[in-house]
Order: sequence, then structure tokens, then C-alpha cells
Amino acid sequence: MTTGVTDWLKTLFGDSSSTTVETLQGFSAPTLAACALLLEVSLADRAEDPEEIIRLKDAMQSAWGITPGAVDALLTMARSHLAHSVSLYEHTRILNADLDYVEKIELIRQMWQVAYADGHLDHYEEHLIRRVADLLYVEHRDFIQAKLAVRNDLRSPI
Repeated sequence: MTTGVTDWLKTLFGDSSSTTVETLQGFSAPTLAACALLLEVSLADRAEDPEEIIRLKDAMQSAWGITPGAVDALLTMARSHLAHSVSLYEHTRILNADLDYVEKIELIRQMWQVAYADGHLDHYEEHLIRRVADLLYVEHRDFIQAKLAVRNDLRSPI
């Protein structure tokens, strides 16, 4: 049975040694929930921008410790998870149980980074981030500070 599943996954994702049953099952619920929320931001304006997906992958690698070889598998799982989810609550419930307040603010900052990655902040993206911040019990001032910090980083010369 395991061999059949492994063969199916290799067919689905390509014959990459980094995409195995263990890799797919190795993602924690909070990691998958965070990726799903970041993906939700990239889809909020009804157009999936490649720059937003690059920023999402960067966030998952740098802040969540996902290896470059596993990030595409995680993104595929997040897409599937979003297709079957009915609300943001199922993601934020997991994150509320696992993240401390500072980590929640960091996730909100990552969401702003994804939203700004294409050079334009859509009102649907902002609304979604505000709803997630409320569901994560992030105070409004921290929500705004995260937004301003990301926006200021974009304006500063590199």
C-alpha cells in the first residue's frame, strides 16, 4: 500500500527525492495553516501574481523552516486544503493554539509582504488580513504597525 501511494505521489509531483510521503506528512498543522492563509492573501484579488507566490515561498522557507525542496509540496497541500476549507477560522484556530502573540504579529507581517509583493495593495487583500488579525486576536495597533513596517521597507532603497 505504501509503495502505491509513494508511486502516485512521484507521478503527481515528479520523481524528486525531496517529495516523499514522509515530506508531505511531515508538515505540522500550524505550518500548513500559515501557508494556507498566505496563499489566501495571494488569491484575494482574484489574480495569483507570481511575485506574491515567490514572497509566500520565501516566508515559508525563512520564517517557517521549510526547505526549498519541500516548499512546492507544501504549497500544493495548502491549495488542496483551501479548496476544501469553509472559513478562515479553521486555520486561525490552529494558529491560536500554537503561536504566541509575537509569532502572530510576524504572520500578519508576512501576509502584508505577500499582499504588497506585486506592488499593489488590493482592498480585498487588506480586508482579508484585517479579518485574520481579528481572528488571531492581534491588536489593531500591531496590525497597523506591521502594515507600515512592510510598506516602509518597500520604499527604502536597498
